[in-house]
This record gives sequence, structure tokens and C-alpha cells, in this order.
Amino acid sequence: MEDIHYDFIDLDSDESFELLGKSFGGIVRNKSFYFDNNVAKGEIIRAAPNEGLWIRKWKLTTFQKITLHKLPALNGSEEKFILIYFLNPAIFFLNSNLKKIKVCGSHNNIFLTNDVMIDFSVMPRQPFYVLDIAFTHSWLLEQFSDTKPVFKNILNQYVNKNAHAIFSESCSADEYKTLHELEIADSEDVLFMRSRVYSLIFSFFSKIINRNQAQVINGNFHYEQIMEVEMMIMENSEKLPKLESIARKVNMSVSSLLRQFKLIYGKSIYEYYVEKKMEVAKKMILENNITVKEMAKKLGYKQASAFIESFTKNFGYSPGNLKTYNK
Repeated sequence: MEDIHYDFIDLDSDESFELLGKSFGGIVRNKSFYFDNNVAKGEIIRAAPNEGLWIRKWKLTTFQKITLHKLPALNGSEEKFILIYFLNPAIFFLNSNLKKIKVCGSHNNIFLTNDVMIDFSVMPRQPFYVLDIAFTHSWLLEQFSDTKPVFKNILNQYVNKNAHAIFSESCSADEYKTLHELEIADSEDVLFMRSRVYSLIFSFFSKIINRNQAQVINGNFHYEQIMEVEMMIMENSEKLPKLESIARKVNMSVSSLLRQFKLIYGKSIYEYYVEKKMEVAKKMILENNITVKEMAKKLGYKQASAFIESFTKNFGYSPGNLKTYNK
């Protein structure tokens, strides 16, 4: 069999992603592709948690050598960044117009811009296990919009200085844990996925910016504390603890807690809390046949009408119409 070569500029739009999947005989389900033919067997699962952010989970075995040839972005296109995690790196061969890149066990995390031309070669009958995250320059800056000016200046200078760079780094144990969480995450749980992507991007920039500057980054972010806050919210579905109590438990001021939480999740603590409560309610009503009145009581509502109002505001339909909208 002849080797397969596939040229592309990016895979972020629906059209470009569908063209890739169909070229290898994939079957589309929920905007993801599934393969079971003489070219490949497995899946490429795609999610877009935010405008300007894309995630792809590649879990394939190919039966022919495939080279994915990424072309430089077209002139005038918005600058994008691609963060790639090779989770079985021994089988990958990368070659760019700038340099050859050896992807090995200790350096399996690649960062590049969409201006770079690069080939990804996959050997046949080997598992192709990759998670890649693509995001626009504007999305990246928006995520750090509430940080202190000193960090934003470092980020801007670094990004502008390394517009055509390719970097390879090793994954830490914490990053592997985050990757696993992201891999098994429900694609519809946008807030969860966004928070884990944020953690990975933050970790990567912390590694490639020099140590003095990295200290500035670490002084501006409290990711671990915010993850503790998320756990407190999930464990207290009936009533949200007071902000002062939450802040005290994670050793933060209330103002810093509110700012950091919104930075990571894009929502206030209360908005996140209500959204999670409604997701729990939706799942339990569908799977356990709990009545609306029982669900309202279980979630701490004194009146079912208040629960119905929150549910309808969150999903756009009432809990009484839930099964109609989820057939």
C-alpha cells in the first residue's frame, strides 16, 4: 500500500474537520468522527468549549503510514496557537521548515503557531493517541484580561517575539492528571473543559518563560485553590457556603477569590453554582424519574416554583418539558 499524505491549513472549522474525517472514511456522529476501515480504526472527538478555542482527542490505529502535512496559515488570518500532547510519543516523527523535532518520552508536549509548516508522520499498526488544543491570539489575551498588567506585558512580549517558534517540553504529573480529566470529560460540560484547558495553557507558559518571569505568573494565579473551591461547590448542592467561609478555607481574600474564579471559569461563583445544580437536576429527573417537587426539595428550594424558574432560565425550557427536549 502507498503512504497517505494529507494537506491542511487548520482543522478548526466544521468544513476543514469534516473534510479530514471523510478523507479517511470516517462516520460523523455529534461532530466527531469514528473509523473502522482499511485505513484506520478509532475516533477523533472534537469540542469547541468557547469561541476561538478547539479541542481534539485522537485515538486511532492506522493501517497505512499517514503523513499529515500542515501548511502555513493564509495571509490575513488571525494568529492561532496549537498545543499538542503526544501520549504515546515513541511512534511520532515531526519535521518542519524550521527544524526536525524528536518527540520522545521526555519531550512530548509541542507548541507552535499556525504560521508554521510541519509534517506529522504516523506509523502503521501503532496507536495514534494525541490531544491537541488550538486557540486564537484574541482568545488567549481575553483569558488573561483580569490579570495584573505585569503579567499581560510578559505574555504579549513573549507571544509577539516567538510568532514562528516551535517548542517542545515534557509533561508533568499534574499535567497528565489534567489531560486524563479532559479526555474523559463530557464535551457538553463547557465550564469543566475550559478550566482544564486553562490549566494546561498556564502550565505550558510557566515552563517556557524564564524562571524570574514564571515567578510573576505563579504569583498571579491560584489554580489549585480554585479547584478546591469547585469541589466545595459540587459537595454543597443544597446551599452555597458563604464566600467568606470559602475564601478562608482556601487562604484567599474574597476579592481575589471572586476575580480568580471568574478568570478560570468565565462565570461568577454563584452563576457556576446554579448551573451545576441545574445539571444535577436534569440528570436525576431523566435517569431516576424524580418529580419536580422532590428535586426542588433535594436541592434546597423551599418552593418548587423557584426551582422551576432557575431551571427554565438555565436550559430554556421547564423541567416538566425535559423529556420532550431530550428524546
